[in-house]
Amino acid sequence: MRNKRLKKTVSVLTVFLILIVLVPVQVFGSDTSEMVTTDSEGSMNTYMIPFDKIQEEVLAKSPDTEDNQEVYNESDNGIVANYTLDKANLNVVWEVQNDFFAYNDLQKQLNASKAKKTLLEYEYKLMEVKASYGVATKEELLVAEKNVTDQNNTIESIENQIDNILEDFRYHLDLDKKVNIIIGSVPYQSVQFSKIDYNSDLFQGLSNSYDVSIAAWNDDNSSVYFDTVSSFKSSFKTAYNNLKSAVEKVDYDERYFTNDQNAFKLAEIKYKYGTITKLEYLTEENNYLNAQISNDRNKNELYKAYVKYEWAKKGLIVN
Repeated sequence: MRNKRLKKTVSVLTVFLILIVLVPVQVFGSDTSEMVTTDSEGSMNTYMIPFDKIQEEVLAKSPDTEDNQEVYNESDNGIVANYTLDKANLNVVWEVQNDFFAYNDLQKQLNASKAKKTLLEYEYKLMEVKASYGVATKEELLVAEKNVTDQNNTIESIENQIDNILEDFRYHLDLDKKVNIIIGSVPYQSVQFSKIDYNSDLFQGLSNSYDVSIAAWNDDNSSVYFDTVSSFKSSFKTAYNNLKSAVEKVDYDERYFTNDQNAFKLAEIKYKYGTITKLEYLTEENNYLNAQISNDRNKNELYKAYVKYEWAKKGLIVN
């Protein structure tokens, strides 16, 4: 009877930790009803997914978390089984969070690819004109045409990747194929890296670590425990260094992005007064858009690195 009470207490405590302690970067006060729109018959037709609602929705709806629960139900329900269940479920949450980041990154790649396509199509038209006057060879024309074709293939590939991610969302959130999914933007957060206390965070991460806790519970082999601690420390250091690198990239962007912006503004003035060609103008425009998109992507990567570091502090190393 005492063991049953202990297991029940551990189980309740574990759920409490998931909902309260282990929620990464949670924005409280959001209303789930705002995520859904319905048609005249009351059927869901649009589902909006903000980042801060992913954990709540996945734990409630994902078939993978249901499978994990079934495995747990068939186990001895001991403390190790509880740790294993929690770790498995939160890894599913991270999988969908990672899809969120990938979707936003691919959208920016798509924008950059479409901008480049506009430039390549104009280059091809110019090459056609040159070829008609005999100042461009057939081979040069074919190369220009191939560049456009290749760019179309790149765009199609990105769009297919986006479709695959949307299907993954549909699976984990148990959504009908008819429902239109809208993925929110990455909630960029500036990180003051100098204020991060590595040693304190590492201690917190080790204290929360699922793998370390499991190894400590199964203490029949001390070398396994020490290896697990060493592995966690190494992975935590990697998460820390990746966050530092992401912060530095965004800081660099903020210092030098103005140069690309000014170059494009100057190109706009020159093109307006006819001192540069349309091709030169489109090239400067493309360079500016690429710089802007690169800046946005680096900000997304910064928030992703921040979330991964927060997971590590909560005892879960994610890749």
